[in-house]
Amino acid sequence: MGRVTTGTELSYSTKKLTKNEYNVIIRRNQDLLEREAKEYLMQDGRSEGEIISDYENGAREAEKDLGGLLPYIYAVSLKCLRDSPRYQNTHLLQDDRLSSALLTILNKGLMEGSVPRQLIGLLLVGGLIQPSPEILQFYKELERHMLQVWSEWHIRSRIEACHGWLHLSLLHKQKYFEEQIRIFLMAGTKLERKELGGKEIHWLVSVLQSAVYYSCELGGKWVDANDVRHFLQELKFNSEFSEPREVYRYVQLCHNVEYLVPSDILWKGLEILLCDGTEEYKRRAFLCIKWMLGLAQKQKLNKGFMDVQYVTELAEIFKKHASLLPLREQIGITWQFGVIYYSDHEMLLKVAENFVSNAQDIDGDAGYRLVQAYLRMDCNTNIAFLTKVVDLVQNQGRNIPPFKLLSLTCDLMRHHGYYEVFSGILDSCFQSGLMKEESLNVMKPKGCMWIVELCGRLEIEQIDKYIKKIPPSLYQADGIQYCAEKLKNKCQHSSKKAVLAAVQIILGGPHTARVIPVLPIYQPIVEFCLNELNEPEDMKLVPRIFDENGFLKMENMSALPERWRRIAVWILHDEDFFINKPMLTGVVKAKKHFLYEAGYREVLEVPFFMVKGKSASLHKFFKEELKKIPHIR
Repeated sequence: MGRVTTGTELSYSTKKLTKNEYNVIIRRNQDLLEREAKEYLMQDGRSEGEIISDYENGAREAEKDLGGLLPYIYAVSLKCLRDSPRYQNTHLLQDDRLSSALLTILNKGLMEGSVPRQLIGLLLVGGLIQPSPEILQFYKELERHMLQVWSEWHIRSRIEACHGWLHLSLLHKQKYFEEQIRIFLMAGTKLERKELGGKEIHWLVSVLQSAVYYSCELGGKWVDANDVRHFLQELKFNSEFSEPREVYRYVQLCHNVEYLVPSDILWKGLEILLCDGTEEYKRRAFLCIKWMLGLAQKQKLNKGFMDVQYVTELAEIFKKHASLLPLREQIGITWQFGVIYYSDHEMLLKVAENFVSNAQDIDGDAGYRLVQAYLRMDCNTNIAFLTKVVDLVQNQGRNIPPFKLLSLTCDLMRHHGYYEVFSGILDSCFQSGLMKEESLNVMKPKGCMWIVELCGRLEIEQIDKYIKKIPPSLYQADGIQYCAEKLKNKCQHSSKKAVLAAVQIILGGPHTARVIPVLPIYQPIVEFCLNELNEPEDMKLVPRIFDENGFLKMENMSALPERWRRIAVWILHDEDFFINKPMLTGVVKAKKHFLYEAGYREVLEVPFFMVKGKSASLHKFFKEELKKIPHIR
């Protein structure tokens, strides 16, 4: 059974169509009109030129009914399309002949007695021309007429009409046929399966997808999302879903109403998409996995939990099909798993192996994403991969955006520390101008933090040739001072104070521990120190490795008397652990490693739920944790 990620709040309620998507809709409508017009005119027997000439030279008997006038409308429409360069005509046309013909239909009441196909054809024509006041009046009248005859139509005709009205609503900025479509779709989603044949199921999925898709642009309500979800839950995915476009449309509908496609169905669907063999459907298979991963992530944001079993099933599906996807898509999905802190080294290593073997024509962005995935999944990296990434980045030279270069360099240093192979990237980073005061003062906080972390890691590893390149005024820049001030404020949060109080009570007084900001990892910690007798020391006598603003004081890293030990305590949240393993994520593990390098002998971890609970429970927890420190008194 599928899973719904949120209540009735849908992602499409805030999504807006891009200009490109809008143009695609216009082109699609033109293609449908062209196909329908050519098929319709084949039955007439005359050429387009003859039809136009006969009508314009006075053969007004064509105006007796819609069947007589429609060939002229289609012939003019085809000529308009032919006169415009294909795939460049993404605007609605202005043609007096079409406008005049539609007004003739309106004035002479030619809609009466017409058949569904003819009326649906008029919807296609409406998607071709500019909506003047007269044209809008015509389609309001067509809407009124169709409401009267709608119930007599076959389900396929009604579904085609739904598509037409939805397209026209978007192009005219109207809400045509809103209530009638909603009632029809609500009834359709509640029909027993035996009442709907295979083709009708696909038609219904198609129009549901359109109704959901266009609601975003106009704020309309052509379909009820809960009805769609119920329909999807009841829908059987079997041999009737055999065409790639049917599978893709189904998954797209699930995505748009935030319904997690059951993993067994997704597995079958991807096999159908990938068996097509074309690059287009390989890309669509990639999108299907990406969408479902995104919904799983959104589920966590909205409801505070993630269906780990579902994500694991997605991972297995991906690993089975990964080799069939283009390398860029393999990397994109692997990175997406890393984003939600799902760790799968088998997946990552296989994709990285493909990257090393086949990445000659892939830009540095692919390497950048894999570097992030290695860090997040906490996977050991081989030198062949690192060399390939460095080569690709250096081949881009000045074409790589400075902030991407900075982020990549920071991730490499987080996960691996300094390697000589990183020299070229580090040189480029220092030459980029990002560390100049004028850049730092206008830089966003995230960029400032990357710079502080990068410099902090170079300092902590004592890489002198780069430490010398750090501008003396770097830490005085407004952007970095802003980050330091925010971290100092975090040190005052109640959770940090609760941990500090618990440690001080257990160790024997307020002088035994303090909260300090560690700016290079943007993390407040509680620290205390044990002397050579393994007793808590007065922190006023202990030199600070990080000053009051969180900046590293390198001269104090080795300033402790012999056999004294610094201990750090920090709070961990659920998101600091992998969703599928009881282990720290690579990002958090890198922060912990930084504290060890800074001179902390132990790093005690406090679950956030303990801090939010009763103080007695927190004290008891700390007593047990402190016992784990060798020889403490």
